[in-house]
Amino acid sequence: MSQAMVTVNRICFLFCLLIIGLVIIQAVLFIRNALMFNKKHRVLSEDEVRSVMKIGCVSAIAPACSIIVVALGLVSLIGPVLSFMRVGVIGSAAYETQMAEIAASTLGVTLGTEGITESTLTLCLFTMTLGSAPFLINTLITVKPMDDAMVKAAKSSRSFLPAFSLAAMMALLVYLGANNASKSSPNLVGFAASALCTFALTKYVKKSGKKSLGNFTMSIAMLAGMICATVAYYSGL
Repeated sequence: MSQAMVTVNRICFLFCLLIIGLVIIQAVLFIRNALMFNKKHRVLSEDEVRSVMKIGCVSAIAPACSIIVVALGLVSLIGPVLSFMRVGVIGSAAYETQMAEIAASTLGVTLGTEGITESTLTLCLFTMTLGSAPFLINTLITVKPMDDAMVKAAKSSRSFLPAFSLAAMMALLVYLGANNASKSSPNLVGFAASALCTFALTKYVKKSGKKSLGNFTMSIAMLAGMICATVAYYSGL
């Protein structure tokens, strides 16, 4: 790690603690408000709440593993503190890495080399921050109107929103899956393994009647895809 990287990471340590602290507080408040709302309106039973919490925890394992792997590479480029601060807020290590590399390349510098200066790292930090700002601004602008639309749709007997939401989600998953699968053979193996695992688990749940297993289908499929893709990569495919 260069001296410039050490200096910038030391300066940003306090800011990192503040930002990550805000993220943790927001998560706690969100869960607290959700539980209070459910307790008041009885949307879900206590058993359903516990089941949802378990599903959420398990479903977060596979994405977290992939983020950690990419974040380790980001640490070598901009340092541990800046990496933790950015990935802890946005959660997309690959996007943050791309933004940092674009910022450094505009100065004719390659990240991870001795040519990195405090000014270069500062530019990278500003680029990563401004690059993620549109996502946060979009959330502030669109969440309320979408929530109002869902409330209106729930009151009407027929609405296109459920079908629209399902179609949009399916299109997004197919696009992302096909786009990543076409990049390399290991990606294709991982995509195929996840798809086959999902199909097999869905069939098994229907035949066995074990609905609790169906709640973890996505998590199991993601882990299977990651393992198969890793094996394919190191096998030289």
